[in-house]
Amino acid sequence: FDMLHCIVALHTTRTLCQSTGGMTDEVRTFVEAVLDRVKAFARELMAEDVKDTLSIANDLGVVPRREVLDAVLGRALDFAKQLPSVGPGSFWALQVLADCTVLKVDPESDLVKTLRTKVPTAPAMPATAAPPTPTPTPPAPGVGTLPPQ
Repeated sequence: FDMLHCIVALHTTRTLCQSTGGMTDEVRTFVEAVLDRVKAFARELMAEDVKDTLSIANDLGVVPRREVLDAVLGRALDFAKQLPSVGPGSFWALQVLADCTVLKVDPESDLVKTLRTKVPTAPAMPATAAPPTPTPTPPAPGVGTLPPQ
């Protein structure tokens, strides 16, 4: 398998598992083997491949072996350092950050710290603020009524 085959295999496996409703031990072993193979190509991964590898592993519930995860996260750090602070790439950074959380990546790691500087932060909500109550809009005349028969 080359890099492209690995990424396609992961995408295909996720799709099949989602459509069939589960994963067998054989499929899990296959995914682990593909992830192991990704390590050999980690330096060649594009930003989207890094994100996809992490999210597919999470979607399938397969935690890559430590050396595989370190290689993919190292490549993610390469991309994260190139992103401007909060701007283009923020969605990618947010997705990778979410996957890092699921994979229990050290929150004090260089990658997680760098990603946090690339995603917008929501303004703090006042503790006493209640969500607005929607006001019902009456239906327009004739809406919701049956025509005469």
